[in-house]
Parts: sequence; structure tokens; C-alpha cells
Amino acid sequence: MATTQAPIADNAIQINLVDPTNNSNVVKSVTITRSGAQKGTNFGYYSNGSWTMSQSDISSIQNQIRAALNGTSYGLDSLSTAQIAQIAQTNFGSSTNLVVNKIANIADNAVRINLVKPDGTTLKYTDWVKSGANKGSNVGFQPSGNTLWSLYSGDQTSIQNQINSALSGTNFQLSGNALTSAQMDTIARGTYGGQVYISVVPVASAISTITPYVYTDGNSKSLNSVNGNAVTTKLQLDHTTKPFNDVPSNVTRDIAQQVVDYYVGTAAAGASDTDKRNLAIDGINYVNKQIYDAALNEYTSSNLDFNVFKGQSGQQWTIADLTGTLFANNLWTIHSPSFPLFTVDAQNHVPDSTTTNISYSFDSVHTGLMGLTGTFGNPAKAVYDPSAVTQLPHVTAPTK
Repeated sequence: MATTQAPIADNAIQINLVDPTNNSNVVKSVTITRSGAQKGTNFGYYSNGSWTMSQSDISSIQNQIRAALNGTSYGLDSLSTAQIAQIAQTNFGSSTNLVVNKIANIADNAVRINLVKPDGTTLKYTDWVKSGANKGSNVGFQPSGNTLWSLYSGDQTSIQNQINSALSGTNFQLSGNALTSAQMDTIARGTYGGQVYISVVPVASAISTITPYVYTDGNSKSLNSVNGNAVTTKLQLDHTTKPFNDVPSNVTRDIAQQVVDYYVGTAAAGASDTDKRNLAIDGINYVNKQIYDAALNEYTSSNLDFNVFKGQSGQQWTIADLTGTLFANNLWTIHSPSFPLFTVDAQNHVPDSTTTNISYSFDSVHTGLMGLTGTFGNPAKAVYDPSAVTQLPHVTAPTK
């Protein structure tokens, strides 16, 4: 027995969703109402040679069609340009038939869950299967006295976990990483052998600040960020004998000369010029070594951005991820601040210093061997190798 179509309001259009092989077979119908619309006027408008409608109307209609097709074996991932034009030309107070797609390959004991992005397009789908379920039966149930349908507790956990797994690596997630009561209602009303649509949202990205480490002598030493174009000033002389315990942190040629004179002054009575020369060299090597070791704990941060390592909050990153980020953001090689290196001439005098710095190259091998990995949102260690400057000899301070 044929059913009589209900009258369509003067300020509404009716979209009949019909089978692609039999357009007289109406699967579902949706009614779109617009306050103040006049009967006989077009739902959309003509612009630039084609019929169209507002983006908000497109999104709203698309969502209503998906909601109507929930639980059926039909679907419509997005409205085509032709379908948009068709709806736009529909007059208020009338209806139009819109062909939807027959969905195949859904098992009789499965429900297809389509994951829809905010722009209305389908990201992907996942088929949730329940052993023993019968085609056409509802996935969930309606609790007594409740307008919202529910999922069985074990099913709810299984479905949510499967959706989260399907979304892994897509940069989208369930809002709050959990199904809302409305989404559970949608899935519960669905039927096995059919499909449903639920919305997903972009994942909030998290930054893992990259922390450089320098790899020397088998140990990693923390590097401290300093201002660009800074000069190394951390000089730690390992003795307390004057005049060195009051040496200012900014080492000058005059200070270096004092250190050399001190070393030469430790020579035994009657020492040869060669012995004094060797002591002068030890003194200047001692100063240079202290400055070099201080520079090993610093890098110039000018024009460097170590907050570019981003990903899905809580997701684990790999060495390959870190390596690619460093390379793409000119962080493969970094430098220490400039620092002075001194010499002594034939008369044991210290001339003006030369200036240099240390270049650090990212060491992917040692970074990997140290097992450095983590999750986005937490700091990320990157090991660098100071290979550009030969390490200076270690010389201890003499005592008188």
C-alpha cells in the first residue's frame, strides 16, 4: 500500500533520498525549513553562471542527509556541484529527488562508522564487527525513560578504542578522545549492515622544545642557551692561589699575561730559558683550555628556533621525526659563542687574541644509541658532536 506524502510547508523544501537503481524508491527524506521564505522562490541563488547556495546551507544539508541515512545501507559522503545546483533551484513548498549511493561490502554483523571532518568531508571509516549480530538489528538500545540511545558497556569501550586507533596519525581525534553521549546515541541507533556518521576534530598540536646536548668523551653535557653574538665569559680556574682567585670572568690579554707570568714564576732558581718557555706555553694552554671547556657548555641561540618540533599531543616521536625537523629548520649545525684563544711569543709575551667558535653537528648515531625518544609535548634531546675544533690539552695550575 502506497503512503501519501505529507504536505510540504510553504517555507520548506523536501529532499527525497532515492536509490541509485530505482529513483522511485525513497530511502529517507529530509525537510529543510527557512524562516520567512516565500513559496515558489528558489532555495539557493544564481551566481557567476551557476546555481549554488551558502556554505552554511551546504554543510547543514549534508549533515542532515547523513543523519537521515544513519543505520541504512546508503550513504552520501559529500554533495556534488550538480547536487548543490539541484537543491539550490528547488522552490520552497516543493520537493526534489537526490540520488544517494548504495554502500557495499559492509558485513551483516558490522556497522560502518564514517569519521567526518569539520569541513563536512569524510576523513575515513572503520567497520566495527560484533560476533553474532544480525543484519538490520540496532547496534545499541534505548534505556527506559531516556531519549538518548546507549551502547552496551563492553561495546562502547571496543568501538571507542577502534575509532581512536583508526584516527592515529591522522591529526584528527574524537573530541576529548572519547565518544560523546550524542555520538553514542548516533551509533546505537545504527543497524548492522549499515553505516553511521560521527564528527572528529583536529588534534591540538603540542611542541617538544629541542634541547641540545654536546657529546664528548662518551658523556653528554647540557648546553645552555645564550644570547646571539655573545662571548664566552665562564672561566673557572681550578685553584685558589692569588692572583687567580680574583680573575674576572671576562678574560682579557692582560689577565692571560698574568697567568703566563705566574707560571713562569714557578720555575726553579736557575731554570733555563727553555724551561721558562715551556712553563709559559703551559700557562697559556691552561687559560685556553678553561675558556674552551666553558664554550663547550654554550651555544649561540640567535636566529635559532628550537620550538618547531610539533606533533599530536602525547604521540610518540622517533629519531627519524627529530632528524627531519632539525634538517628542515637549519638546526643540523649550531655554534658556540665566539671566544678568544691566546698565544705567547718568543719573549713570553701574550699578543692580542684570535677569535673562534665551536661548530656542533647533529649526531644521529649517538642520539639513536642513547635511545632518545619521547612524546610530543615533552622536551626532546638532540645530541651534537663538537667536531670542528680540536680539543685543547689539559694543563693543571701550578702552585708556589
